[in-house]
Amino acid sequence: MMDKLKIPNGTLAVPAEYKEQVIPECSGNPFIEALPPILNAEEAAERLAFYPPYHPQERKLESHYRIHMVQRLFQIFQPLPVHLDLESRISRLLRQGYLARNPLKPQFLQHLKKSDEIIKGINGVLETNELFRTTASGFSIVGVSGMGKSTAVNQILRMYPQVIIHSRYKETKFSVYQLVWLKLDCPFDGSIKGLCIEFFNKVDNLLGTDYYKKIRKWTLQRRQHGECYLQDRSEPRPWPACNR
Repeated sequence: MMDKLKIPNGTLAVPAEYKEQVIPECSGNPFIEALPPILNAEEAAERLAFYPPYHPQERKLESHYRIHMVQRLFQIFQPLPVHLDLESRISRLLRQGYLARNPLKPQFLQHLKKSDEIIKGINGVLETNELFRTTASGFSIVGVSGMGKSTAVNQILRMYPQVIIHSRYKETKFSVYQLVWLKLDCPFDGSIKGLCIEFFNKVDNLLGTDYYKKIRKWTLQRRQHGECYLQDRSEPRPWPACNR
């Protein structure tokens, strides 16, 4: 992976490096080809593991120094089979979601154009495009608090750049920022409204965009025309439906 670059709003990103794909359906998709390679179990375990530094000379230090060094034990990450399975799931999840989001395919470009027109209030209704069939999927991680769910997910996400800069794909000019992953915290009230606000704000902070402002404007326009809204169960006020 090449050195990181700083995009205008200050976020660190990496320039795209396209890799030859073994899986046929992944070939010809710049979003997939720019991802880190698919790892086998041994490679994943080596990448995920983290052991803090240790020097034998530290044993000769006084106890009030050594007690601080003991805290390094909390930084250890030893991959277990469940972590390797989780790494494989996230790897498949990312690539599967990009199969239908190939920016070189006309169907996906038409879907983006229609969505943009709806947000700008030009025409149309926010609904599933019959020309676009999503391949996105998901899964849940369930467990008691403190067992290491967030730690495992964070450790795996560190293996992926969060933002990739594309400028040219093969002989085609292709200028776009690829947001590989986004981690959202559950809103304090557990509302869909709060989750949507968190999503757009996070994207805007990372990429320097103004999606929240546009969506807010779109919401106000729809309210004025009395069109349909997503009713948040936790609040009686209407809120616009958000695509995942």
